[in-house]
Amino acid sequence: MKILDDIRNIRDSIPFSNSRQAIVLSILLLFLCVSGVIIFSVRSCSRKPAAKQTADDHSLVTDQPLLLPDGPALPQGYTVYRNARSKWTEEDVDGWFKTPDKHLTDSLSTANDTCISDILGAAP
Repeated sequence: MKILDDIRNIRDSIPFSNSRQAIVLSILLLFLCVSGVIIFSVRSCSRKPAAKQTADDHSLVTDQPLLLPDGPALPQGYTVYRNARSKWTEEDVDGWFKTPDKHLTDSLSTANDTCISDILGAAP
């Protein structure tokens, strides 16, 4: 019976004389909440995004010449930029490509096998 007493106390604490007023007020509050959410979402979607900065916005203005940091000198024969060719010349092949012999391929195979056994260890 305690539960029924609690329900009566809650019902008596509502300041409305009938349930029709409570229903109208509940519908009005629900309408205000839904319209607030709709207005909030429409305003946030209609905002224009911030303007993107371009490289022109930040131009470098120097009042003194730029100084390069100290560093190692470029080695002899080193080029900073070159035009790539579509094919190698015989001179390029002789200078940069070396055909591996049997001894080199065997030593590479042995080194690879050693690395694999180190990684696998005693795995089955």
